[in-house]
Amino acid sequence: MFTERAINQLLARDPLLNERLEPLLGKTLGLRLSEPEISLRISFHVGGVHLSREAGDLDSCDAVLEATPAGLASLALSGGQRSRNVQLRGDIGTIQEVRQLFSGLNLDPNGTLGAGREGAETLLRNLAELATEERGWLPTAPEANEFIAGVDALREAADRLEARLRRLEQQRQSEQTP
Repeated sequence: MFTERAINQLLARDPLLNERLEPLLGKTLGLRLSEPEISLRISFHVGGVHLSREAGDLDSCDAVLEATPAGLASLALSGGQRSRNVQLRGDIGTIQEVRQLFSGLNLDPNGTLGAGREGAETLLRNLAELATEERGWLPTAPEANEFIAGVDALREAADRLEARLRRLEQQRQSEQTP
């Protein structure tokens, strides 16, 4: 199973793998995913894990993790901290040892998340340039600043005009009262 091989390759990068696996040897973790529904039994052994499809009940497992795929991804990327859409039940010791095993892993060994973030920032800059410079859909920064300065100047002139009208109104009222 490709997923099992990928997990074991990831685990093999940990120089302390066998030491961290030791408390889990002989233990099983049930994994029930929703959307699509998949049930797996994860057995821990020296050097990694073994995954098997489980058509039956996971109640015989030492611990069971139920999650949506997004919840499982969030749990993995958070270093084993709880996330939404994840439920853990069963032997608390097994749950803690599984968290411990996966908490020290670098799930982005090639910097792909950082590269993706940089790509997104570049895309946003390019879109902003397209919208302002090439298509003229949006004003450039100097044009926007000039517009804002013009609005401020207009607001100040309106305030001065309003103050002058109040003074003239007061003056007219004082001339009419004997």
